[in-house]
Amino acid sequence: MRRIALAGLLTMALAGGAWAQTQEEVLPDVPQDRDAAPSSEPALETWQNSGRAELQTLDKINARPANIMAVLGQPVQYGTLSITVRACRTRGEGQTPETVAWMEIVDTRGGGAAPVFKGWMFASAPAASMLQHPLYDVRVLGCQAATQAPAAVPQRRTTR
Repeated sequence: MRRIALAGLLTMALAGGAWAQTQEEVLPDVPQDRDAAPSSEPALETWQNSGRAELQTLDKINARPANIMAVLGQPVQYGTLSITVRACRTRGEGQTPETVAWMEIVDTRGGGAAPVFKGWMFASAPAASMLQHPLYDVRVLGCQAATQAPAAVPQRRTTR
């Protein structure tokens, strides 16, 4: 019985070594320095900077969305939120489409200035890094050059 168990372990060990060699051949680009911390900022060589960010906001109480054009570095007020976009970048042609924006959002409710979000927001995955606020949602839609005219944003009609 022990011989069968040892033979099984030996077979699994040999198969495991062969599997590891196969994985190394398939994945040659795996970084060898596993202690290096990943950068939280997208690689600059694959991203194009823009001068403005198009944001979509939602007032959760009234269920009313609004689109806002935010110029980089200039705070935009939406309800009790003060939104400052520091960077807006899109991927270049021929790459997977993506838009990211570095934002700082402060809630001025009650006369204070409590920061509620600071970081990158991704247009394709808003839940990956999102504002968690009881009254408002904010997400990135796209980036535009500072000299480009704002795109016409269709407004939702309400019927009463």
